[in-house]
Amino acid sequence: MPGHRRKDKKIWSASVPRAAAYKPRTSRIAFKGLGEDGLKILSKVRATYGFGIVTEAIDNESLDLVEEYADVIQIGARNMQNFSLLKRAGRAKKPVLLKRGCPPRSTNSSWPPSTSSPRAITT
Repeated sequence: MPGHRRKDKKIWSASVPRAAAYKPRTSRIAFKGLGEDGLKILSKVRATYGFGIVTEAIDNESLDLVEEYADVIQIGARNMQNFSLLKRAGRAKKPVLLKRGCPPRSTNSSWPPSTSSPRAITT
């Protein structure tokens, strides 16, 4: 992308890009993201370009780190039935972006409990 190293935010199309420090995978040998190192890189990008950070938490441990570094916590569609993670996200002091996914993972009847937090953003 031409000019991507410039500090002028207007060259970008989004002011809050989504980025994945954690990549949920089913294979034990697949790349699972950079974790906290990735969050630190995203934090440097925020400081340099003024962007907000939206990234996914895949478990309670990663949610603690995402809450520390990111501006918005994303819960992916495959974690819509992870009630422990959803309850922990509801206690977070940051907004939560819930990814809907396809049924049966999330039906209309499953939305009220998972969006009971006033900070929940659903897509």
